[in-house]
Amino acid sequence: MKRRLFFLFPDSRHAGAVVNELQAQGIQRKFIHAVAGRGGDLSGLPAASHSQQQDIGSRVESFLWDSNLALFFAALFVTLVIVLMQVEWYWLLLPVGLMLASFPI
Repeated sequence: MKRRLFFLFPDSRHAGAVVNELQAQGIQRKFIHAVAGRGGDLSGLPAASHSQQQDIGSRVESFLWDSNLALFFAALFVTLVIVLMQVEWYWLLLPVGLMLASFPI
């Protein structure tokens, strides 16, 4: 089973100690990746690739959430326009259905 563990350290000395400890426990160095903030020193630590530094799952979740909100408010706007234009009542079913479909449960 693959697991992803995240650790936060104040400096590279502490991170290096944990990397050594993980290697002592049998975890290969190719499975350990270090990411540093601005000005952080990664010398002696296994650096992560660019794709490993990006959290794709979080970006996808954020995109889906934002698009869901946009769809909901667009349908709400269409509902208000239909009500103000006094169109036949059955046209209200389309935007109301979209609003209900995009409402998070």
